[in-house]
Amino acid sequence: MMIDLQKITTRDGLILHGGVVWPLHQSRRSGAGRARSSGETAIILVHGLMGRFYTWFDRVSPLIAIAERQKIAVAAFNTRGNHVVSYDTYGMKKKTKRGVGGGACERFEECVYDIGAMVDFFVRKGYRNVILVGHSTGANKVAYYVAKTKDRRVKKLVLLSAIADPVIARREYGHTLRTHLQSAKRAVRRGDGDKFLMSTSSDPLLTPKRFLSLYTPGGAEDVFPYYNSKGNWRAMEGIRVPLLAIVGDHDQFLDRDAGEYMEVFQKHVRDFRGTIIAGADHSFNKREKELARAVARFVLGR
Repeated sequence: MMIDLQKITTRDGLILHGGVVWPLHQSRRSGAGRARSSGETAIILVHGLMGRFYTWFDRVSPLIAIAERQKIAVAAFNTRGNHVVSYDTYGMKKKTKRGVGGGACERFEECVYDIGAMVDFFVRKGYRNVILVGHSTGANKVAYYVAKTKDRRVKKLVLLSAIADPVIARREYGHTLRTHLQSAKRAVRRGDGDKFLMSTSSDPLLTPKRFLSLYTPGGAEDVFPYYNSKGNWRAMEGIRVPLLAIVGDHDQFLDRDAGEYMEVFQKHVRDFRGTIIAGADHSFNKREKELARAVARFVLGR
């Protein structure tokens, strides 16, 4: 597996780094050029909270092996939420008021700029079928992107370990969650919303605004509120492309049986497929081959 390092520029001027594994039929030299034939497929992997693009390739190496044989390109790029706090990898092309990036302070709604730039990258190279695969918080982002932009260039959507963050917060903070949310709101009101004031055992560093975005039920980032019988599924219900959700039945962040989890998604997604991988945790450790087969079947329409 040879990774072709690339960088993309978002519409709001950020430079994001990533890598591409091109199909075997494309030479390494021509990899940066256009696809040889129309209709070729590209899979874009979107990392989770405070992740980074290069951690993906070992995890999905079985999927890449299948993709190469099927003339499918596979790519992963950093989002502006890479690492906890990032400076050089944030790669600002022009000055911003914040001057710093990373998962601790990103603005969730700006994920449309990052993912849009990733899709643009492949469309410019002649790829007509783009498939977005998001893991954890990356699942929130790809679902939000498709629901928000209605980008017709995206043909399919894959959600890996799409766990609602308010569920995680309830487990971590218990009855003190409400107090933490109120504290974060007060910080925002006094003008400290972008300062690093929040620090907990599970969240190494968060700004108050980021804390509220992650853990406020019903917010923009709360895309799949399966934990709430009255939750707002408007974003998911607006998705018109085929969608596959994959979860491990040993996901440490699940608050219910994996089958019950899938049943809720089934009710709110128009073209839905669900796969439960036995023994898999949140990151699909030691279940990478099963994950690859599930994604490949969906991508190839089998």
